[in-house]
Amino acid sequence: MNENQRLTSPDVGNVNRRRAIAESFLAAAKGGQLDRLLALLDPEAVLQADSAAVTLGATAVVNGAAGVAGVFNGRAQTKAVALLEGVPGLVEVSEGHVIVVFHLSFDDEAGWISAVEQVADKERITATVVG
Repeated sequence: MNENQRLTSPDVGNVNRRRAIAESFLAAAKGGQLDRLLALLDPEAVLQADSAAVTLGATAVVNGAAGVAGVFNGRAQTKAVALLEGVPGLVEVSEGHVIVVFHLSFDDEAGWISAVEQVADKERITATVVG
């Protein structure tokens, strides 16, 4: 994942566009709309999970839009859109606590998600600025 794509403070317009993409992605995931998920993902999208997420059952690396969409399709009922270090992403919440964060990288020209980093490590979650 390109750290600059994720961590650079984008302008307000980019934040709003990225939030709209993240919200559309989440709505499609919750609704089981596979075609919509695929349209919001780079065909070469990659999901990388940290070791804590893998311990919880996540796949370490998922390649391609179809694979990444399959991870989320119909399985996002406990997820919400949040700003993660100033960039829209997803959080999974249980009993009022963030238990997993999904950092999203965006291709602003194409208007889609190019990569997802799934983090379940408690220290990394605590260090992530969620807004």
